[in-house]
Amino acid sequence: MKRLQILVLSFALGTVIFYPRLSNAVAPESKAESYAAYMMGLKDMSVGKVSEARLWFERAYDLDRESVDILRQLSQVSIRLGKLEDAEKWVEKALELEPNNKELLVLLAKIFIHQSKNNDAISALKQVISKDPNNEQALLMLGTLYAENHQWNKARNCLEKVAKLEGQKSFVAYYFLGRMAKEEGNYEKAQEYLKKSLEKNTFFTPALFELADCYEKEGKLDKAIDTYNSIILRQRNNLKARQRLLFLYLEQGNRKEVLKQIKVLKSLSQGDSNVLFRIALVLLQLDHPKDALEILNKLRERIPDNYQVIFYSGLAHEKMGEIFKAKELYSKIPLDEKTGIEALTRRARILERLQQKKEAVSLLQDALSKRPNEPSLYVSLSGIYDRLHQPKKAIEVLKEGISKNEGEKSLIMTLVMLLDKYNKKDEALKLAQKALKIDKEYVPALNYIAYTWAEQGKNLDEALNLAKKAVKLAPDDGYIVDTLGWVYFKRKDSEKALDWLKKASTLVPNDPIIREHLGDVYFKRQEFKEAKKQYEISLKHVKNIQDRKRIRRKLRRTEDALSELPDY
Repeated sequence: MKRLQILVLSFALGTVIFYPRLSNAVAPESKAESYAAYMMGLKDMSVGKVSEARLWFERAYDLDRESVDILRQLSQVSIRLGKLEDAEKWVEKALELEPNNKELLVLLAKIFIHQSKNNDAISALKQVISKDPNNEQALLMLGTLYAENHQWNKARNCLEKVAKLEGQKSFVAYYFLGRMAKEEGNYEKAQEYLKKSLEKNTFFTPALFELADCYEKEGKLDKAIDTYNSIILRQRNNLKARQRLLFLYLEQGNRKEVLKQIKVLKSLSQGDSNVLFRIALVLLQLDHPKDALEILNKLRERIPDNYQVIFYSGLAHEKMGEIFKAKELYSKIPLDEKTGIEALTRRARILERLQQKKEAVSLLQDALSKRPNEPSLYVSLSGIYDRLHQPKKAIEVLKEGISKNEGEKSLIMTLVMLLDKYNKKDEALKLAQKALKIDKEYVPALNYIAYTWAEQGKNLDEALNLAKKAVKLAPDDGYIVDTLGWVYFKRKDSEKALDWLKKASTLVPNDPIIREHLGDVYFKRQEFKEAKKQYEISLKHVKNIQDRKRIRRKLRRTEDALSELPDY
């Protein structure tokens, strides 16, 4: 909400030049000198010579200590110079001369806000409103302060009053009402307010950004895209809008539009390293490592010690198959940097690919001696031992990791899957149940227990409850949906099994096990043609030799069943 405060200040307080009303108590010659000094101060302020202006205003004040306008300018100069305590002092001196001056009270509130003295600012603004209940500036500022304190009703009352006044600032009030509603999660109301703001001021870009963000949060990506495009129609070079479009098109999988936005952004943002870095990340995600590397190399020239740029340069080289260069770049990144752990685990994988497995193990063991509470290091080391066909060591590493990272669910489930691989299902089930005690809604544990019980034909009622819970928590995960279908199949409910397994195959079309499950259901229902089709799809994608043998047997069995069907 701090940004919200600062933004409303810029709307509420313009730069106003006051010509001094010099006190009658000052001698005429002093008045003339004070006025001249004051005008010189204004002249210097107009060309950005703030320090020089301060000296002129101080000279004017020395000659006339009862001019409110000189004191106001001294306060404004102090704000520009970042001397907020001085600014507060000058305004308070002015208020001693004119205690009912509303403009001075608003200025004092502004200073308090910059000093994070929100309660003092609220007090000053209340004084203004007690004298002028319809003061737009004071109401807007007070509304944002209440919002920052999460005093939503008070904030809403202030802002709605400004909106109802239908004055020059009503579009700002509607804008902030929209932002508040969005923060509260009421996107429908937020859109209503933001549209009213745009009705009052069609070209008010902040309202368009907030409206687009509402659409994003509701998953209405097409509407969000249309809104960002409307900003670009008015401001072709708006980098923020173009970046949002880039990521929305990426989310939609619209590669053509993504690449189009990248081309425009590259031409607009040659001086903006942050934008160029984001473009490089998107190119990596789109599997364009060469194009990404072109940008990253330029960034490394500009900011050679930026470890994130170094890491993603390494990743680009790795994607291009240049593993020696990738390893060299990863080795430059300290372990305690943000990407340090992943850089090290990637180095270990490269060493393993180069058949330098002892070096890979040594690298990870050394890292663990420095970072014993880093779960991913245990997972990487265990994985190498597993691939070296040393299951005992692989399991020991994970157990050590769990003992040093109590309650780390991801480590527990990694060990569960490893134990399952080596057919230690009882131990794996106990561990999965332990993970579920840590987090009752931990989907991997729910899914593992439900699927394992289904495979064993045990506890099918409880397995069904766990599978349903997992699907509720992860409805778009095809593997989770497959488990629910498989539990129904094991419960001999082929109708529901078929429904859920069809959905799973839609979510993950080329998974051989899901297709095998579908084939099993169709075979059980004596729909042999469809069963044969599913087994054939499964065979096309299966890699494991044992799985391939099993599916071939099922396919032959299905073909035999088809051959025995009578011709009509």
